[in-house]
Amino acid sequence: MKNLITFMVLLFLVSSLKAQDTMYIHETGNILLKVPVNNIDSVIFYASNGGTPPGTCGTGNSVKDIDGNCYSTVTIDTQTWMQENLRVTHFNDGTPIPLVTSASTWSSTSSAAYAWFADDTAESYKNGVLYNGWVVWYSILNSDVCPTGWHIPTESEWNTLFAAVGNGILQSSGFAAVISGSTDGNGAGLATGGSANNTLWWTSTGAGGSYSELWGWQLNAGSTSVTSAGYTPLPHGFSIRCKK
Repeated sequence: MKNLITFMVLLFLVSSLKAQDTMYIHETGNILLKVPVNNIDSVIFYASNGGTPPGTCGTGNSVKDIDGNCYSTVTIDTQTWMQENLRVTHFNDGTPIPLVTSASTWSSTSSAAYAWFADDTAESYKNGVLYNGWVVWYSILNSDVCPTGWHIPTESEWNTLFAAVGNGILQSSGFAAVISGSTDGNGAGLATGGSANNTLWWTSTGAGGSYSELWGWQLNAGSTSVTSAGYTPLPHGFSIRCKK
């Protein structure tokens, strides 16, 4: 499975640039390449194992959410999953998901919300944001938070994944699990300096057919095995991994 790692660097050229201005590409102190920059408007980096070229997100092994975020995807046995945790901030009907930045606000919220773990926007963008259970509830009853044609998987769909590859999906299956942190109903872990020691994912399976609690799965730091988190109250903040 080819993974996409695409990074665009824009070179803002000013009128004072002259033809002799040069970009040097170094490796361990050695110059590999010298390129005049007066005619360069962008530099695009690809992973050595390929991926989806820029401008074509949503085709091939990728999918785009309503905010324009692009996610690599992987097919495992009969299922297709995102290889990244969700980081969208709107439902597909355009409804915004409010950002919560304090533990006190998080603990008193009883509607859809998201947070950056440890108040770290950069890391949370890379690893996905944390959603409370009302985001899942809204996705089931109104408009999905996953891209069109995708959804928050049920407990049964996760079990189908485990049946195909086992619970040790971190390194072997292409699922590409990461330790992204989580928060409880009191907002623990949202403050600056929080340390991520696990990842928990919501499912769309509710306790007894209701949605006051939702089934979750957990991966602890230092482990490659996903374990059951059981039914969890909606105020908790978990990651979401979408399935097609």
